[in-house]
Amino acid sequence: MTRHSKNNTAGPVFTNYERSRAAHDSSWGSTVQRLNAESLRALNCCALTLLPCKHPVVTPQGVLFDKDAIIDYYFAQRDQIKASAATQAKESSVGATEQIEELKERTEFEALESGILRSKKARDSDADREQERKKRLKLDSNFWLPQNTPQVSESIQGTVSEIRCPISGAVLKLKKLVDCEFTTMNEDPERFMCPLSGKEITKGTPCVVLTTSGKVVSEQAFDAISKEDVVDPFNGKKIGKKDVIKLKREGTGHIGAGAFPAKSKKNPVFRA
Repeated sequence: MTRHSKNNTAGPVFTNYERSRAAHDSSWGSTVQRLNAESLRALNCCALTLLPCKHPVVTPQGVLFDKDAIIDYYFAQRDQIKASAATQAKESSVGATEQIEELKERTEFEALESGILRSKKARDSDADREQERKKRLKLDSNFWLPQNTPQVSESIQGTVSEIRCPISGAVLKLKKLVDCEFTTMNEDPERFMCPLSGKEITKGTPCVVLTTSGKVVSEQAFDAISKEDVVDPFNGKKIGKKDVIKLKREGTGHIGAGAFPAKSKKNPVFRA
């Protein structure tokens, strides 16, 4: 392959390099971009504020939040659900009233047309009644008139009744949040270590939270001690499967170790 063969566009086929270059220059086709380390939050950062947690708590699904941020989110969502429910109830009552009035008018009109109901229209002349009937029939047959246009109900469909986690989508309950604690290193308070092994833990290290003590330890160190004993090494309490929460992490940006290693964007499809 010569030095300038990649830039040679006079070939009989559209090479993979030319296709990728054309997609980059003309923004067609789906593009995928790996997330670097600056795009991923640190180990002790809240999933909502993306800032270091002052009072870290973790959900049963392993999502880390700052206690103040998740409580504010919870009550904001609760107020929004109450407002949505009140709006839906109001719209339902208004819709029911409109249906009753429409049914009443239709029944009166049908009774009047059939001669069962005698009203002030019946006291008019036959010519006036016939003219009124033709006018109403003409208006009802004109489908382009605004009053004859089909109406779409704007009522809220599928109102959410449960508050869910903004990250995992699971049902969020404040009583199930677990306080957790990160162990800092002596020489650098901004770096963290596993209290079991004494090794440094980063955002790329698989970690677990022990609900019995709230300590954040590396998964490798916990697996090593759990084979010998099933008690919390910090307070001696027994540990069950529900007492160990695997902390969700986003990776380091250099390896596909996290849940969000890359982001994709869909663009218009290329047409030859």
